[in-house]
Amino acid sequence: MKCRQIYNTKADRQKLVDSLLNPVEYKSTHPEFEISFSEVTLILGLAWQNGRWDGSDGGPNGYGHVLSTMTAANRYEEDDEVLSALNFIEDACARFSTISRNSNELNKMKSIAIDIREKHDASKEEVFMTRRICAGMVLDNMGWIENG
Repeated sequence: MKCRQIYNTKADRQKLVDSLLNPVEYKSTHPEFEISFSEVTLILGLAWQNGRWDGSDGGPNGYGHVLSTMTAANRYEEDDEVLSALNFIEDACARFSTISRNSNELNKMKSIAIDIREKHDASKEEVFMTRRICAGMVLDNMGWIENG
């Protein structure tokens, strides 16, 4: 209920997606806007649940699988927060082609997922920032800004 009230307007949803897609820049220009990733996962879960009805979740092979994993709390609730974030990035990337047909977006998602996975010295902050970017790309490509 809280998320539906806060992100009730297109402008509010755009603000959230912008903060996810450009976390460093957005935080520097909007220091008052802070959202935890647990709130982001709640929003993603609601969007994926709603997407089952209109197909915006990517259909049978789409984000319903990620939602099931999220609700089972097994892959994204590891004791190792970085591993949990990497698992989320991997799963978000694996399903991205079910919601996006834009080759630039597909290549970007694949590239950032591969880059962070292969960067063995990535800091916790870099991994968490990449997870936010992936979440923003998913919400954006699902049409969440327009459709809520």
